[in-house]
Amino acid sequence: MQAFVRRHRTALAFSLITLLGFIAYANGLKNNFHFDDFEGILYNQSLRDLKNIPSFFINPLIFRLTYSIDWRPILQITYALDYALGGPEPLVYHATDLLFHIAAAWMIFLITGEVLKQTEGRAVSLNTIPPFWLALAPALLFVVHTVNTQTVNYSWARSSLLAGLLYMIAVYCHMRGPFNARSPGGARWHAGALIAFALGLATKATAVSLPAMLLAYETLMLNPAGRNPLRLYWNEPRRLVKYLPTAAILLAYIWLRIKLTPRVTYHVIGTRWAGDGGGGRKTFLLTQFRAWVYYLKRYLWPDPLIFDYSGFGWSTSFLDARVLFSAAIVAAIIIAAWLVRKREPLLAFATAWFFVALLPEASIFVRPDAVTGHRPYLAYAGLSIAFVLFIVTSADALRRRLRPASWSAGRFAVACGAALGIAIAALTAATMRRNLDWRDDLTLWADVLRKDPGNGRALIGLGLQYMDRGEYARAREYLDAAVLLPRGKGEAFLQRGYLNFLIRNYTDALNDLNQAVARQRYSPFGYVYRGDLYLATGRYNEALKDYETALRINRSAAEAYYGIAMVNWEKKQLPEATAACRRLLELERDNPRSYICLGSLLMYQQLFGDAMKVYYNGVSRFPDNGTLWYGLGTAYEELGLFKEAQFSYERSSRLALKPGKDSGDEGGN
Repeated sequence: MQAFVRRHRTALAFSLITLLGFIAYANGLKNNFHFDDFEGILYNQSLRDLKNIPSFFINPLIFRLTYSIDWRPILQITYALDYALGGPEPLVYHATDLLFHIAAAWMIFLITGEVLKQTEGRAVSLNTIPPFWLALAPALLFVVHTVNTQTVNYSWARSSLLAGLLYMIAVYCHMRGPFNARSPGGARWHAGALIAFALGLATKATAVSLPAMLLAYETLMLNPAGRNPLRLYWNEPRRLVKYLPTAAILLAYIWLRIKLTPRVTYHVIGTRWAGDGGGGRKTFLLTQFRAWVYYLKRYLWPDPLIFDYSGFGWSTSFLDARVLFSAAIVAAIIIAAWLVRKREPLLAFATAWFFVALLPEASIFVRPDAVTGHRPYLAYAGLSIAFVLFIVTSADALRRRLRPASWSAGRFAVACGAALGIAIAALTAATMRRNLDWRDDLTLWADVLRKDPGNGRALIGLGLQYMDRGEYARAREYLDAAVLLPRGKGEAFLQRGYLNFLIRNYTDALNDLNQAVARQRYSPFGYVYRGDLYLATGRYNEALKDYETALRINRSAAEAYYGIAMVNWEKKQLPEATAACRRLLELERDNPRSYICLGSLLMYQQLFGDAMKVYYNGVSRFPDNGTLWYGLGTAYEELGLFKEAQFSYERSSRLALKPGKDSGDEGGN
């Protein structure tokens, strides 16, 4: 039996990791989509055809409705493949995320095992535990740890998950290739490392920290004498040669990113973002000292976990007691890791991993949120290794000091295994419970409000959920409460105004939207909603003015073009209405509403041939949209193409009768 285990231990380790990962997350596979999942995945028409995959590499648009841009083609390809497999069914996306998460835990096992092989004999305190179990323990903790539930349950967080997996593959391949302490070389491993790095960069920009991680690895693991990093590379400059291919890929990525996403790049390397209150890089960095400690604390005790961290706040001064305390903790950890680097090199490297992995999103590169649940996913991989090694080395040091006769090395290993089993069981149960909070947006926002009763975004989120369900009275309760809070009033007024608009309480709707516009002058949504209100009440000139204001704020505000088209149609200014619909179609070729808008206007002007072309293009892109088929049939009929008209009408009728299909504005807002 022991011989069988030794022969197949990697397969057995993978099987155990997979089993525990599935047990921990199986009850979350039937969870719904959340927040950005709808806009970035469910309503993203470009993901519905695998023929669009080449466009992902040259068109950095990731959100259709708000026109956010970032270059993440590999991430988008995975979503497109999921759609090809299961359509809009969330189960497919959650299953893919779970598989990626399990694969990431596999990589932790492989990386830890490889490092232990390459540093055999350098960590005396680890000799009491077989290397196989030292490598397996952090992987098991990582795969079931409750702190990763947001990354696994929130499909839009796949960017962090997949980039983390590819990052770890790149690290492992580098260890087997040019960074191999036992037999340096391995061109195939080096090629695999470079490919994984390139794919990681094309998944999320956070992979840029890989060169720094490799520097940390070489300094701590391939430097037995413990020389200063500057002296190490100064005395042995040939060590730098193996970094050149990685550096070339990084420079190529930066150039490509600047060319394709100049505005996003500006925000990344610039100094301001509205999310930090305009404080810029200094405010964000000071806040991240607290964030690093927060992430550590949540790993050690993952309760309470909360999706929305709006109460975390921003720190603007280094003299803030919270910043000073957090900075002291971070400095103490880093100094301690450096001091033990010769005796415990893997512990030092795993500690460095945690901080290096956080640098792209938790340092001076300003992000809109101070902390998020999925941001530290890759960092937690290193922290899992560091945690296991710290516990084992500390406990073994205590055992050696006390030297009780009954505590032999064998019994110590059994005790460590029992403690690991208890921790895994507790974390698995907590993860299964946390998955239930991610069932849908209603349960998630309700959980946030339970843990943070004054959370304005939770109140607004619950209001929107009940609004979507048609429970307008309950929606009003939450939005009324949100309006009374000192912060976030602009968004609260905006959503309550929209609620009043839906129930045709136009007077109160106008008052709320006026408040929203006054408080959020640089947001187009208040103007669009108020324009819709003016349109519904026949105040066309005022509606047109609001839509035009929205466009001055954001020239890509599709809802404003749609509103302009409707206003001009009502005013019988058909050329202006048609021009607005044409512009809408330019912006929203992946939304059937655009084809319906332009096709209907052309039909109204008796331009049947032009309308037929628009509808034909629409049904070619959206073959399951009954409204487009009906419009095409009408155009065919007017042109005397009765056979084609009959086919189109029949297709529209079949779609109208098909359960679960929306024959109207499918994919619209």
